[in-house]
Amino acid sequence: MSKKLLYLTGIIITIIIGCVLNYFLCCNGCKDSSSKKNTNQITEISKKKPVTILATKKSFNILDNSSGLAFQSIDNFTFLKDHYNIKDSLSTDMNNQIDRLSIYLNNNVNKQVNVTGLYISNEINKSIFPNLGYARANHIKNYFLFKGISSKQINLSGQLDDTLIADTLQVFYGPVNFTVTTLKANNNNNKNLQKLKDSLLRNPLTLYFKTKSNTLKLTKEQRQKVANLLTYVEKSDNSKLYVTGHTDNTGIRTKNIALAQGRADFVKSILKTNGISESYINTNSKGPDQPIADNTTEKGKAKNRRVTVTIN
Repeated sequence: MSKKLLYLTGIIITIIIGCVLNYFLCCNGCKDSSSKKNTNQITEISKKKPVTILATKKSFNILDNSSGLAFQSIDNFTFLKDHYNIKDSLSTDMNNQIDRLSIYLNNNVNKQVNVTGLYISNEINKSIFPNLGYARANHIKNYFLFKGISSKQINLSGQLDDTLIADTLQVFYGPVNFTVTTLKANNNNNKNLQKLKDSLLRNPLTLYFKTKSNTLKLTKEQRQKVANLLTYVEKSDNSKLYVTGHTDNTGIRTKNIALAQGRADFVKSILKTNGISESYINTNSKGPDQPIADNTTEKGKAKNRRVTVTIN
C-alpha cells in the first residue's frame, strides 16, 4: 500500500470515529435534555388544581326596610333546573320564620311581600306563565297561602339572573328574592285592578285547538294573560275564572258538547298543575252553539275550535 493511500485511509477512519463519538456524546445528551424537559412539563401540568365551580346558595332573607324587621334562615326554597315545583320540604327554622312573617302581615294589612322568582337563560320554561321565575314565585306564594298569608298581600314577578349556578345534581338553592313594602293609602290599587278587569273582559284569554285535539301551545301574550288572570282573581273578592269550551259544527252536536267540555277540563287541569287553585276555576261547554267565525270555511272552523278563559 502506498503512503498516499495509507494517508487517505487514516483520514477516513478518523472522520468515522469522530461522527460516532459525536452521536453518542451530543445527540444522546439532547435526547436526555428533551426527555427531562417533557417530564418537567408533565409534572407542572399535574400540579395544576382542577377549577371547582361552587353552586349558588342563597339563604332565606326577608327584610322590611321601613321597620327594620327581618325574617331570616340559613335554608331556602330549592328547585330543580327547568322546574317550578318546590323540590324539598322546608326546615323547622325556615317554617318558623314564615310563621313569623304570616303573623306580621296579618297584623299589618298595609304591608305586602314581594316574591321575585329567578331563572337562568338556558332553562326551559315548561309552565304557562311568562317565565320560569314567575312560575317559581307562584309556587312559593302557594306555600305562603298555606301558612296563612293573604293572597292580597303577595305580589309576584320573575327575573332573569344568569349569575345563579346549580349544583352537580342540577339543584338551585334559593333562586328567589324577597322584599316587604308598604302599600300607599289611596285608590291606585283599586283603579289598577279595575283596569286589569276591563282589559280581561274586553280581550279574554282564547286558546285554539286542532280538530279532535286537546293539545295547545301558548304564545308570549297568552302567558302574560294567564298571569294577569291569576293576579285579578287572587286580589279581588269572590272572583272566578270561567273556562268555556267551544267547537266548530263538524259532526254530531252532542259529541261536540262533550268534546268542548273535555277541552275546558283539559285547560282546567293545566291551570291546576301550574299552581292555580281549583277553587277559582269553573268549566262549562257551549259546543258548536256560539261560533265567532264562518263554519263554511276551514279558517272559520279553526277559530271556532277554542277555549276561552275569562272572569266574572
